[in-house]
Amino acid sequence: MNAPATFPSTEVRPVRLLIVDDSQVVRSIFERILMRQANFIVSGTCSSVDEALRFLGRETVDIVLLDIEMPGRSGLDALPEILQRADGAAVIVVSSTVEQNSARMIEAVSLGACDTLAKPGGAGVGGHFAENLVAKIESIAAQRASGLAPSPTRHGDEPCSPDRGARAPIPRPGCIAIGASTGGIVGIQQFLSALPATIDCPILITQHLPRTFIPYFAGQLAGRVSRNVQVCTPGTSLVKNHIYLAPGDGHLGCTRQGSAVVATRVEGDFAAHYAPAVDPMLSAAAQTYGEAAVAIVLSGMGIDGLEGAREVRRRGGTVIVQDEDSSVVWGMPGHIAKSGLADAIMRPADMGLYIYERSAAA
Repeated sequence: MNAPATFPSTEVRPVRLLIVDDSQVVRSIFERILMRQANFIVSGTCSSVDEALRFLGRETVDIVLLDIEMPGRSGLDALPEILQRADGAAVIVVSSTVEQNSARMIEAVSLGACDTLAKPGGAGVGGHFAENLVAKIESIAAQRASGLAPSPTRHGDEPCSPDRGARAPIPRPGCIAIGASTGGIVGIQQFLSALPATIDCPILITQHLPRTFIPYFAGQLAGRVSRNVQVCTPGTSLVKNHIYLAPGDGHLGCTRQGSAVVATRVEGDFAAHYAPAVDPMLSAAAQTYGEAAVAIVLSGMGIDGLEGAREVRRRGGTVIVQDEDSSVVWGMPGHIAKSGLADAIMRPADMGLYIYERSAAA
């Protein structure tokens, strides 16, 4: 008799959640919202940062919902320690302050929060808020689950692209175009901080952020790097030692006008309606700079950047993506790596030296 056929389990592991908020009412409402979902488990609720740290020292969770303003130590102050203690868990900041103060939201994301959500007051905790909260958790959980397979390479190892080695020389960059989403702000800062000053080409950045947050992001970057930072507008000439951020209400592109390169606004639907989107920026950089275009794609959900990276490689440019270990979500860079389009896969802090060494060898 033949042995019975066996099939791999299709059971989905529940998402384990920790709620950290000083309000007992809010904790109870959040718990009710989350427990309505069959695949969510509320592993614990904590009223303070210290209680949360003790909990994370003995329990494992997938996602932490963290308030910012709490008595004693604030959630923002403790965020780096919470991330370290959480051992790979994602943190979503859920606080009224992220709506009232965009700078706090940018700071939270810069410190490692993978997303933020404005917490409404009173009876507003429900309805659309509940839908948005559940959607964010499901999206983060799905992306993290899909990225469980090991990265094709680790820092500085041979890339997965079959036709161009990690040690091959590249042209001196004419433009660096960076795309990022969830968890990407930290990577952007790490890359720019470590980028050698001799790499002085224009830098374009598309970070998935609401339009109102972009000026705060620009201000934060300007305070941390020695290059000029500005939110880009159509017609702006792209010059050396300048960083140009995509505005939150349109796609950033570029084109040649005589001897100059100017910024453009790219019309159209890209990558599941992200605005700004990474794909049009990378494609425009490839079409304008050719083999001198360097595309960098950092942590983020989804596939935005995949088609743009394909265009960069088609025109002879260089594609570098963040490795899985240092990514909050290995969605955008992971899709590019698994498609064989990445010349190198590494930490953001290592990318500047890679570009310098490879272009110096050309």
